[in-house]
Amino acid sequence: MRLQASTLAHSRRLTNGGWMNKLFQLNSFQKKHLESYLHKGLLGHRQSTNMHTATLPERHTLFASAATVFGVGDIHSWMGERVSPADRIDFEIREESSNDEAAESGISAPVRPFCVDKYIAQLTTKHNLGRYIVYAPRCESTHTLCLDDYPKLSIGSVVVADKQGASKGRGTNVWDSPPGQLAFSFKIMIKHPSQLVCMQYLVSLAVVKACEVYMPERSVRLKWPNDIYTNDKVKIGGILCNSVYNSEKKEFEIVCGVGLNVFNDQPTTCLASMMSHISDLDQGSFPPLEREGLLAHFMNIFERDLELYRVRDFQPFLPDYLKKWLHSDERLTLQADGLTVTVKGLTSEGYLLAEDSDGDPCELHPDYNSLDLYQGLLKKKIR
Repeated sequence: MRLQASTLAHSRRLTNGGWMNKLFQLNSFQKKHLESYLHKGLLGHRQSTNMHTATLPERHTLFASAATVFGVGDIHSWMGERVSPADRIDFEIREESSNDEAAESGISAPVRPFCVDKYIAQLTTKHNLGRYIVYAPRCESTHTLCLDDYPKLSIGSVVVADKQGASKGRGTNVWDSPPGQLAFSFKIMIKHPSQLVCMQYLVSLAVVKACEVYMPERSVRLKWPNDIYTNDKVKIGGILCNSVYNSEKKEFEIVCGVGLNVFNDQPTTCLASMMSHISDLDQGSFPPLEREGLLAHFMNIFERDLELYRVRDFQPFLPDYLKKWLHSDERLTLQADGLTVTVKGLTSEGYLLAEDSDGDPCELHPDYNSLDLYQGLLKKKIR
C-alpha cells in the first residue's frame, strides 16, 4: 500500500476485509479542522457552526478512514475562519492493485490509483458539480454511498472508487467493478418531474462525448436506454439514475452512477483496447487515455448540458443523441406479440418511437421484468 500523507503516526488493522485504518500526524490547522471538514464538506454543512452534526456511523469506519475528501475551488468559511484551497486537508490512502487482480481484469500491469490532483487540474466546472470529490481505493458501491449511506452529501459531490465489490445495476442487479474501470456517482437536483426520465440519456450522452476527447467520433455508442457500447456492439459501460423527492426543497435529488471500462479488458473489452486498434496517425491526434481526464471532461460537459437541459428539456440534445446511438432504422421483433417494428427515434417522454409494418407510429415501452430493457419491449399505439 502506497501512502501520500504527512508522517505516519499510527496504524491498526480493521476486521472489515483486512483494511488498514491510517491515522496521520496532522499539522495544527488540520487537527483543528479535520472533524469540521468531514462534517461540513462531506455532508454539506459548510456554513454551519454546530460541531455536533451527526458523526460518521461506526459501520462506515472503512469509508471514513480509507476515503479521501477534497474540497476544490473558491475560499470557504469554516467555523468563522477563511480557508483557502491551499489549506485543504490532503490526506489519502492509495492502494495499488495486486498482480492477481490485474490478471483477473485482463490488465498486464497493476492499475495506477486514481489521481485526484490530475482530475482537479482538468476540472473547469463553474459551480458545485464535481468540486467535492470523495475518493476511496475500494468500496462496496459509490452509488450506495451517495444514495443510502450519506443522503446529506452536498449537491454536486462526486464519489470515485478504483474498485467496487457490489456496484449497483438496475433493480437488484449487482456487478463486480474491477480495477481499471472508471466508477463514480454524483448528486444533482432537478425541479420538474418530467425531466427525470431523460436524465439517464443526458448522462449517457455526456459520457460518450467525454470518451470522444480521447478517440475518434462514433467509436463509442449509445444503447437505449442506459448502456455504453462500442461501435461493434460490445458493452463497455452503463448508467444508473435514482431519484428521491426532497419535500423541503421541493426538488428531486438524483444520484447518477457511471461505470465505464477504461483499462480492464474483462468482462468484455475497454477503451484502451479500442485505442490499440486505431492507427498510429489517429492516436497522435488525441491525448493519452486516463481515468482522471475522462471524469473531468465528463463533469465539464455535463455541467454545461445540464444548464441547458433545465431550461429546454432534452430536445436540443436529441439530434446528437440519435447520431451516437445504435438504433436508427433498426428493425425489432417484439417478444410480447411477435410484431416487427422499425425504430425511428425518441418520443418527448423518452420512449422509443417506432413504426409498425403499416407505417403507423407507436411507442415502445421497456418491460421492467426483462433482464435487458431493450429486448423486452412493449408496444403502445400513439393516438
